[in-house]
Parts: sequence; C-alpha cells; structure tokens
Amino acid sequence: RHCHHRIVPSWRHMLPDPLVRNAVRLSKATQRVLAHRAFCAVVEAAPRKAAGGGLAVRMRNFAAGFMVAGTLSAYALYFKVQWANEELASMIREAAYRQAQIEQRLAVLERR
Repeated sequence: RHCHHRIVPSWRHMLPDPLVRNAVRLSKATQRVLAHRAFCAVVEAAPRKAAGGGLAVRMRNFAAGFMVAGTLSAYALYFKVQWANEELASMIREAAYRQAQIEQRLAVLERR
C-alpha cells in the first residue's frame, strides 16, 4: 500500500496514551528518540529550488578561488626565493671568509 498524501504524521499515535500524557516529564534524550520519524513515516517533500548560478556566477567563483590560490602560491614562492637568497648570501660570506683565511696563511708561509 502506497501513501500519496503529504501529511507528516505525529509520532504520538504510535505511543500508548499514558506515555503521551507523560511526554512532558520524559528526559530530553527520550524525547529526542521519540521525535525521530518512524521507518515508513510519510514526509512532506521539500520544495525544489531552481538551479541558481549560471555561467557568470561559476566564472566569478572560479576567478575568486584562482586569485586566492594564486596569492597563496605567490607568497610561498616569495618566501622560498627569499630563503634561498639568504642561504646563498650566507654561503658567499663563508666562502669569502675561508678565502681570506687561506690568503693569510699563504702570506705567512711566503714570509718564511
């Protein structure tokens, strides 16, 4: 048997009368359990929304997402380039320091 009416039945018809009269005194957990729909309860169908968002909305959202992703990627790339530049400068300073030490040692050896 199929139900074609769109009425949401109350769960109270499934309970004995004393329990319905005392439903106010039930704990919140019990009330939550009793508030769930039955297995074959008829539910009113939600009205379908019109498909919103045409191509312009999708393109605008894509552009916004692309800009956010591009900004984050550019910041990460800038950070990596700056870090590599600092590492390179440190390596050059260390090489110059070693070169100066070698030249000093060579000057001492040439005097002997």
